Amino acid sequence: MPEKFEKDIPPTENDKEKTMELKIQILKNRWNEIVKKHPIEASMARFEFAEKLRKEYGEQEGCQKYAAFHILAGGTFELEDTPYFDFPGEDSIESYVDKMLEQLGGKNKEIKE
Repeated sequence: MPEKFEKDIPPTENDKEKTMELKIQILKNRWNEIVKKHPIEASMARFEFAEKLRKEYGEQEGCQKYAAFHILAGGTFELEDTPYFDFPGEDSIESYVDKMLEQLGGKNKEIKE
């Protein structure tokens, strides 16, 4: 009987939660770097991008289900109420934050925990 390797074992709910928590912390750190260095630009960008997403996805049925939206909007949330981390494609908040870091001279390549 072949030995099971870690990569062959499907992730548990606990593994998925830990991954989500790590992604959330990394995104919070990146966003906080922007806010510290460029508070006015961050405030304007936060409002504009959040409004775009609200119009496209809706507030309660869409945006509230994404952890990244709460980070961008500056709100609090419970992990169990946000089944998704980020929006797909060009609506990705993680990509938006990374682009802002590049434009504003941040360090998006460094992962801060």
